[in-house]
Parts: sequence; C-alpha cells; structure tokens
Amino acid sequence: MLRSVYTQVQGIRPVPPIFRSIARFGSSSSTLSRAESNVSDHNEEEEKRQHLIAEIKKKLRGPLADEFGNIPKGKDRPIAIEVDGPSHFYVNTTKYTAYTKLKHRLLTRMGYKVLHVPYFEWRKLRGAKERETYMKAKLQEEPTEWLEPADEKYYKERVQSDVSDSSKKSPPPPPSTPRPIRS
Repeated sequence: MLRSVYTQVQGIRPVPPIFRSIARFGSSSSTLSRAESNVSDHNEEEEKRQHLIAEIKKKLRGPLADEFGNIPKGKDRPIAIEVDGPSHFYVNTTKYTAYTKLKHRLLTRMGYKVLHVPYFEWRKLRGAKERETYMKAKLQEEPTEWLEPADEKYYKERVQSDVSDSSKKSPPPPPSTPRPIRS
C-alpha cells in the first residue's frame, strides 16, 4: 500500500516484477545462472526418468534378471516343472491350449527352464522306479521357447516371410479413395 502511494506521489510507474528480479540480482548474469539451473533441473528430471525406465525394464524381465536386466542362460537357469492336467489340453486331444503355450513362452523368456509332465504320460507309468526314470530323462531335456514344433515352424516361416517381403518392396501407399459423403 505504501509503495503504491509513494509511486503515485512521485509520478513513477511501478516496476514490473521481471525487472525487479534483474535489478535485485544485479545483472543479466543472474538470468543466465537461472537459465542454467533450469537446464540442470531438466537434466536431473531426465536422469530420474531414465533411471525409472531402466527399473521398469528390469522388473519386466522377471524376477531372475540381474541388475543389468540379463536373464540366466544355460545351466544357470532355474527349473520349473509344469504338471499338465487335462485343463492344459484341448478336449479329447493332446494339443496344448493357447493359454498353456503363452505361459510356457513367458516363463521361458523370464529365464526359467520349463519342463512339462503331461497327465496322460504320467498315468502310463507304473511304479516309483518308472516315474523316477521318467523324471530323470525330463531333467536332461533342453526345452525350447515353443511347446509344439509346429508352432515354432509357423513362427519362423512367418518372420522370414515378413523380413523377405519388407526387403523386396516398400509398404503399399495408403488408400487414396475418398470416403462417400452421407447426406
């Protein structure tokens, strides 16, 4: 209140806030230092963002990933034994359901060595000795990411055809036919 009365008496217009801050800090170098601090704040925010992204990627790799996001390979992989009951197969077949295939692929990509024991194979075994031999043989297997060879073959052919198609020709242009106008 006093300041506005003083400026009216003196006939001086009030100084805009931006000029007051420059005058308070003495020179334009303070504006530069403020701009530099804004840049450093932005860099800190970007660094925090990148760190958060790295943490999310690590967690998405699964519980077995090390601090760099690498998953175990070879003999270091932990073993997950999946006991596949009737619900893991389509009705009256020995073909795995899509859900079971997805679960297998996810566990494999997370670093697990996933071994499957189908119920119809287990039921054929008689006695503890046969089951022990069966499980020892299962533990020696090296499973792939795919449960069924037909799926793996289909996927590989699809990827190869996509790669060869993209290298041969460019993508088709978007359709240029106009939409009909409704009245």
